[in-house]
Amino acid sequence: ELPERKTVGGVVRSVEGYPVANVAVVAREVGFEHYTYSTLTGEAGAFSFDVPDVALEVAFLPPDADQSVTWDYWLDERQGRYDVDLVSGTPVHGQVVTDSGPSGTALVEIRDAVTDRLYGTALTDNNGNFDLTIALSDEGGWADEPLGDTGR
Repeated sequence: ELPERKTVGGVVRSVEGYPVANVAVVAREVGFEHYTYSTLTGEAGAFSFDVPDVALEVAFLPPDADQSVTWDYWLDERQGRYDVDLVSGTPVHGQVVTDSGPSGTALVEIRDAVTDRLYGTALTDNNGNFDLTIALSDEGGWADEPLGDTGR
């Protein structure tokens, strides 16, 4: 028996409280088959989409490097409205270099080594440089408990 779908939505706001357009909202089922559902916020930061009435892990991926990916959990029997404030983060800058020099348009992803949760993504410029912001707190950021050095 497939779970019933419900329409959920809300508004995504910046750290300063302003609506943010073009935020990718990606919900992934916790358990079951881990299906994903996604949408983008509109001009007023609003989003709406149909998801099953099961627990979901939801990522809010902002369109620029000045804001960090924010995570949330939606449990079953949700009310249908979720307003989200993006969490502040820490700027991360770097350069991707290969044996032949700087690597332009390389994809850079920062993930939790244990959960594989995505915390930031960027493309390098022509000189291999990238900028992004990641949340380092347990509120919408890294894992709830500190982890030892995983070597990754």
